Amino acid sequence: MSHALQPGSRWEIALDVAVVAALVSELSTALTTGKFEGLAVMAIMVIAALARRRMPVAATVAAIGGSGLAAVLPESAVPVWVVAQVCIFSLTLRRQGAISVALPIIHASTLYVAGLVALHLLAFEPLSFGLPLWTAAAASAGYALRSQKATIAALHEMVRVTAEAKDSEIQRTLGEERIRIARDLHDAVAHNIAVINVHAGAAEKAMRIDSHRAIESLEQVRMASRAVLQELQDILLILRSPGQLDDIGPMPTVEGIPALLESGKELGLEIDSHLDELPGLDAATEAALYRVVQEALTNAHRYGDGRARLVLEAQARSVSLSITNGYTPTKESTRSGHGLIGMRERVESAGGELRLDDHDETFRVHVTLPIKSGREKQ
Repeated sequence: MSHALQPGSRWEIALDVAVVAALVSELSTALTTGKFEGLAVMAIMVIAALARRRMPVAATVAAIGGSGLAAVLPESAVPVWVVAQVCIFSLTLRRQGAISVALPIIHASTLYVAGLVALHLLAFEPLSFGLPLWTAAAASAGYALRSQKATIAALHEMVRVTAEAKDSEIQRTLGEERIRIARDLHDAVAHNIAVINVHAGAAEKAMRIDSHRAIESLEQVRMASRAVLQELQDILLILRSPGQLDDIGPMPTVEGIPALLESGKELGLEIDSHLDELPGLDAATEAALYRVVQEALTNAHRYGDGRARLVLEAQARSVSLSITNGYTPTKESTRSGHGLIGMRERVESAGGELRLDDHDETFRVHVTLPIKSGREKQ
């Protein structure tokens, strides 16, 4: 049995005091009258009271028997009935079901008959009905306390479950944020590192033969390094802020895609592009388009044959983005990295679909993102 349904110590002490008071009363009566038959019945009742915690049903049955014997011992009736009510209270406090209803009814009937016999009450006298009502009150008090304890236990359980659910939600949110931050780090840093790598190599080759070209390459290295640092600072700002993570720092938009194309061309990529004028898009869609273009161009430069084609089109209720590049198959070019995983997660989080097609040494990234209405953006 759960701890919440166990009787409280205050009630047990009060019941024990009532039993002791009844025993003292009966002992005093026996010493005064010299009749010790009632004391023998009281001994049975005290044993039943002591057993009521562990064996409430057996104790109540014994108490009902004692109440019946008290019918022939008028001087001992009240103390005996007091102890019997203690057992009734403990029964309804600890047990539920038919037994907790049947035994109090039997005891109430016993008291009604005993009142007529021991106290010579009339059948319809108010006091005759008072004795059964006494039992009903004791039983009802036990029911009420048990119900209260069950309610408190249910509330504690609800609080526990709610706390666990909240903790689980926090852990899930933290996991999603870790994935998002890892995605942002990859998208933001990989492209600019590729730019730095190309221009650093160009500067190294041109240092002795074309100082002007070397200076230009080093300038590109400096600008790309600054861009990497700015991206890292934005992400660190998000990590340090206690507010809404997605609302901090500038979000990439489709307006930055032409700059990505120019950056790719500076890396040596031949890019054929077609960009439609796009309707107002929500922030998640714009960020997804920007990051997909950034990652696809980085991959095209790293693994491709130096050429890429990009088509960004606005359709009736969606935006279509297609990036295609050829490549020469190598062990490294056929390996699926975190960038492709990040692209898929970002597109799906914006409600879109990403398809990857690798056929005849041509790699194609195709993205479809919905154009959301004003209400959906909110």
